[in-house]
Amino acid sequence: MDKKKMQAMMKAMKNAQPDDDQMEMLNDLSDKYKDKSEEEIMKELKKVKNSMMKNTNKYKKQMKAIEELKGFLDDEQRKKLEKVMKYLKD
Repeated sequence: MDKKKMQAMMKAMKNAQPDDDQMEMLNDLSDKYKDKSEEEIMKELKKVKNSMMKNTNKYKKQMKAIEELKGFLDDEQRKKLEKVMKYLKD
């Protein structure tokens, strides 16, 4: 993901302004998962879901932030994100 798209995404997330380390982490994650299959990513999501559910307040904020990403995605990406969100909510 290029820097401008990442900054636009973070602006949409309002209070979630990443510092340089967080931006580097987001870019690393993007690189890490860009060549993964959907099945591999879903396995990783299971781990993330378990971690997120330990703090319900943080979980709600993260889900809201993810919801706000939809405006930056094309139809195919939006459908995949909705699938992920459904998985995280179940």
